[in-house]
Amino acid sequence: MRAQSTFVALALLGVVACNSAPGTSTPHIHWTPRGDTGAGPSTSTGGTLPSGFGNIVPTSLPTDFFHFTAPAVSGTATFTDAVVWDPMVSDMPPFGAGGVGTADITVGSDAFSVTDGDAMGMPWTDDAGVAYVMLSTFAEVPDGAGGYLERNVFVAVLATDFAPGAAIALDGTDRFAVFTAGPDTAPDPTVFAAAVTGTLTFGTGSFAVGDHLSATLVADFAPAESIPGPPPPAGVPLVAGAYDLVIDATPDVVCGGSMAGHEASFSAIPLSDLGASDGTLALALPTADQLSIDGAAIGTLFGAPALLDAVASPPDTFVATTDLTGTGPDGTDRAGAYVLVEGLPEVATLVHVGLGLSYVDPVADGGCDVVFHAELHAR
Repeated sequence: MRAQSTFVALALLGVVACNSAPGTSTPHIHWTPRGDTGAGPSTSTGGTLPSGFGNIVPTSLPTDFFHFTAPAVSGTATFTDAVVWDPMVSDMPPFGAGGVGTADITVGSDAFSVTDGDAMGMPWTDDAGVAYVMLSTFAEVPDGAGGYLERNVFVAVLATDFAPGAAIALDGTDRFAVFTAGPDTAPDPTVFAAAVTGTLTFGTGSFAVGDHLSATLVADFAPAESIPGPPPPAGVPLVAGAYDLVIDATPDVVCGGSMAGHEASFSAIPLSDLGASDGTLALALPTADQLSIDGAAIGTLFGAPALLDAVASPPDTFVATTDLTGTGPDGTDRAGAYVLVEGLPEVATLVHVGLGLSYVDPVADGGCDVVFHAELHAR
């Protein structure tokens, strides 16, 4: 079974995989549950900047990974009639030629305010080929000694997220905000903060170069510093015991490559093709990096009991895959099935699960994944 299929499943499940391309080895995986789990505030410990981001916005970070050094504080920024330019093909518009930006950001115990900054927007593609859209509010504030203090709020989301009126939730990897500040004479910012939770709400306009765009940002900013690799996953260890499996029978479908646009053809694939159903399961942890799931509700595709291996250490996700044969919609071959179980849930009594089927184009590079989201509720 193609490694890409499992990667696609992780993305569908709301999992953030840091700096890994489809088909490569999987790093630490951080679950961001779909919907309200009642777990309270986010337990995020850090995040990841897109490769090459430091070439667009000076961050003073030697790596793309960061972790927080103090609690987050809610902050706001506005971007009104931000002028859109392309940093890869033209110089930045002169100050005063764009829109107006404001910001109220607290980093640790220090409050920063911008009332008449320059607001700009830009499309940008990172070093891995991922397309983003970005907004910035930049200001220079007199320091009282003849110099200036620079302040910059920057927010980025995936280009596919953009639509007028859309409200986009930050996630710390593909959707994030940063704040930098420091003297204009310093080679790098002396203050760096990031937000991995919050909402960017687009107003009117577009990201066409030369157009104007408005948006508002409400996000939780925390001071951060660089780390050598992805931040450790947050959560509590998975607990062995009896759980009730509850499955959403309406799947998410994602298709790519030669199968892009074929999602509707796979949306009617039933949960019964996986042999899984609602019911009671017994979870055991025979070793630190293995999960055993016993019970009729999980089906028999992954063995009886099903044995799942940890993706990373600590085990933030357990995964099992199996090869399948047969045909699927639109000339595809049924390639395999997989199950993913959250290893570090936000609360011990609610564990997120994904059950998926993979289909591949036998003559071209493409395929579709059909993913059923589920929850395990401790009995």
